[in-house]
Amino acid sequence: NNMLSALVRSGQLTQHDALKLYDDGPNIESDLITYIINRLGYTEDEFQNIMTLENKTWADFRSYKKLFEFLRPFFYILAKANLVPMSFYLKYCFPLRMVCITPAQSRVDA
Repeated sequence: NNMLSALVRSGQLTQHDALKLYDDGPNIESDLITYIINRLGYTEDEFQNIMTLENKTWADFRSYKKLFEFLRPFFYILAKANLVPMSFYLKYCFPLRMVCITPAQSRVDA
């Protein structure tokens, strides 16, 4: 949470207290959930079914990523000639290592 990290950096909160607050989870108002359900046009059951589905990542969908990786030398030449942004070359033309980090692994316990 950006708010908690800002409070820790400014010295208004200790890291230990911020981790406790983070572990408590978000405070979601029931009216907000009802508003979202109504706004999306779902019934309560449809919404619950959607929320219990398995999470998906970008890798679960079709993309041109493998083609971009295969054509990496071509995109390098295009990037050097300023015909495609260098950020495109760096972001899409290299294989990604899929690493799953749980919240518990991502922080240092004091």
